[in-house]
Amino acid sequence: MNRALLILGLSAALSACGVLRDVASPPAAGAPDPQAGRDWIYAADGGTGRLAFGTPQSDDVALMMSCAQGSGRVTVQANLPQELAGSPPKLTLVSGSTRATFLASAEASQLEAGNVFLTAQTRARDPVLVAFRRNGWIGISRGDTTDRFAPQPGTSAVGQFFAYCG
Repeated sequence: MNRALLILGLSAALSACGVLRDVASPPAAGAPDPQAGRDWIYAADGGTGRLAFGTPQSDDVALMMSCAQGSGRVTVQANLPQELAGSPPKLTLVSGSTRATFLASAEASQLEAGNVFLTAQTRARDPVLVAFRRNGWIGISRGDTTDRFAPQPGTSAVGQFFAYCG
């Protein structure tokens, strides 16, 4: 499936399902500030849970995760500049002091020239995802910098996603 269509389809599905929110714990001390207009968005449909960080009701998605209900397996997807993907392609996630690098498949991005769409597989219990649940934020390492994605106050999307995944 064309990755650009997948991203657009995910964005549309998340928009159609709406953002599921309720009162949630604030991110841990030392967490990055939330980004204006961007948040974690959770949706579940047809036995698949999806968690995306971006702008609601748009195709702005910085990081996506998906899982089959109760599977304990998570697919992580991100759009990065080709030179940061590495050879073989890798996706490095960071949450708090926990860091994990995953081998990934790479496909030319249809959204941004010079970028690749990376897809990696992991477990919901991987230490970096456990830290994400605990800290409330996760980031993608981009060489010398890390893009950090923190929820808006009151967002419970991260907890909902991991409860769904098992």
